[in-house]
Amino acid sequence: MGLHEKGNTAEAIDLLKDASVSDPSNERVSLDLARLLIEKRQLNADDVLL
Repeated sequence: MGLHEKGNTAEAIDLLKDASVSDPSNERVSLDLARLLIEKRQLNADDVLL
């Protein structure tokens, strides 16, 4: 996963949604990824549906 590139924010959001829906065990990873993106200000908190 190359989430270090700015252009991948939409891809990251898709990954978050897919991971949380397809495999509940990925929830923690998804939350960590969301938190990281929010901290980098590449993603607004409002864009993450938890």
